[in-house]
Amino acid sequence: MSSEKEIKEYADRLCRKCSGVHITQIKERNDWIINELVATFNISYEYAKNCFEDNKNR
Repeated sequence: MSSEKEIKEYADRLCRKCSGVHITQIKERNDWIINELVATFNISYEYAKNCFEDNKNR
């Protein structure tokens, strides 16, 4: 199982990759990133969402 730090670092890389989205697309971008975390790390949606939202605290 991956560590929370590793998940947050991957989320950070995805955020940087998608940083140029228009303000109206931020929700869709965030949902995409959370779903990527779920698929990549085989974790629950809620845990992925918490890691993503708490990404600044790593």
